[in-house]
Amino acid sequence: YPLSKYTSSKARELWPGGDRPIHDFLISGYLDLLNFIARELGDESLARVDEKERSAALCLLLRDKPALLVLDNLENLLKDDLERLLEFLKHLPHGTKAIITSRRRTDIQAEVIRLDKMQWPAAKELLSELALRSPLLRAGEDKWRALYENTGGNPLILCWVAGQLGRGRYHTVDDSLRLLRESPAGDEALEFILGDLVEGFTEEELRLLASLTYFTQPVTVKEIAGLVDLAPLQAELELENLAERALVVGDTELKRFVLTPLVAEFLRRRKPDVAREGGRSEAHT
Repeated sequence: YPLSKYTSSKARELWPGGDRPIHDFLISGYLDLLNFIARELGDESLARVDEKERSAALCLLLRDKPALLVLDNLENLLKDDLERLLEFLKHLPHGTKAIITSRRRTDIQAEVIRLDKMQWPAAKELLSELALRSPLLRAGEDKWRALYENTGGNPLILCWVAGQLGRGRYHTVDDSLRLLRESPAGDEALEFILGDLVEGFTEEELRLLASLTYFTQPVTVKEIAGLVDLAPLQAELELENLAERALVVGDTELKRFVLTPLVAEFLRRRKPDVAREGGRSEAHT
């Protein structure tokens, strides 16, 4: 491709002191995204085109300047903006292709690539970022490489391991490696790891997770707190902690949360009594 353009709708970035909101160069919605693509193609006038005609105008521009578009973190777009973007991508002109990434499944005719095993350089970069928030993970590249090999390069499991260090049986990286080596292969490995995590949950964490098993869309902190009879501030802190451990997914402002599907399925199957209790709490509100 003569042109390859990358942009992200991410609203926060990870810094050594924690995550921070992005203020400059922020892509806040569908029209901003179209304007950004046009500017990257050398057209500054698209932003002045009527909103109803802007997508068609950009398609005409892409016919003359075909490009590979890489659109990252689309889960941060509002639902209406995401739907408009997906409709636009269905009508890309011949010669232009798009690669999109999202933590949530999108309804678009495309070749879906499941990201499973990472390559070592990418895994090393991920572990380096995770170590900024987890001092116990700062154990050296040899230990990181061992974690990479023993998790099969699965980024989600790497995040889980980093999030559990210092909790339960995961006191050190060596403890994590020992537990990973005890786990079976394939999908059973996830069952083994999740089973160990569940044993370390506090009562409040279990109540929050159980209530979230009944929702497929993000729920506000206030709503969740009411379901489990927790103060909103306590619920918010607990949910942020669970999000850091990659067990729940929060929005960009950490005001709405949804349970990771794999964790929800596991809780319903392995902790049905906890899930039922969450359902009773929901029914009583």
